[in-house]
Amino acid sequence: MIKFILYYSLAFFIIWVIRSPIKRRLMPLFPLLSIMVGYVIFRISELRKFTKIPVFMIVILALVFQMIYIAPGGLGKIYQRILVFAGLTSQEEYILKNEETYAVYRYINRNLSPDAKLYILNDPRTFYCDRPYITIILREDGRGYLRPRTGTELLAELKERGVSYIVANRSVWDSQYGKGRYPKLLEEIKADYLRVLYDKYPFIVFQIHY
Repeated sequence: MIKFILYYSLAFFIIWVIRSPIKRRLMPLFPLLSIMVGYVIFRISELRKFTKIPVFMIVILALVFQMIYIAPGGLGKIYQRILVFAGLTSQEEYILKNEETYAVYRYINRNLSPDAKLYILNDPRTFYCDRPYITIILREDGRGYLRPRTGTELLAELKERGVSYIVANRSVWDSQYGKGRYPKLLEEIKADYLRVLYDKYPFIVFQIHY
């Protein structure tokens, strides 16, 4: 069983590296690896005393190292959180330094009208946005979503839905998921219909002039 878990974990990890190296998609491995770790610790407990004590010390030191340095984010993050807890740094300063999405949505919340409607491209972390927004263009019958083929078609669909601003995460365009369609569509209409309001990598905010 342990060998099977080991082979499965190795195959899963290789596929994860090739297809989608995102941390949250490693979660199915954790229960299996915990079984392996538990098995190893159980075997250690059966060793002789003079062997068991140093091995247990190594395991404990490894756990302490992982808790303090590797997770979550290292000693630097822990130090920053202590400063927030002590009141020496504000929560907003901490979030601004550690969450790249916060700066663009802070700009949006402070500078755009409450009636502004946004089309957010390639960014699933929209939890800081206090303005109405859409992330996909749904069909009128509600069955699936549209994939505009030209910049003019994209502009017409956004106008029909009352969208007045576009927020784009350009870092995703550099990945395998974002290549192709939307950067080209925005380039088609950029000169005549879009005005840049905010440009701080990776985010850019356009105002649409229909």
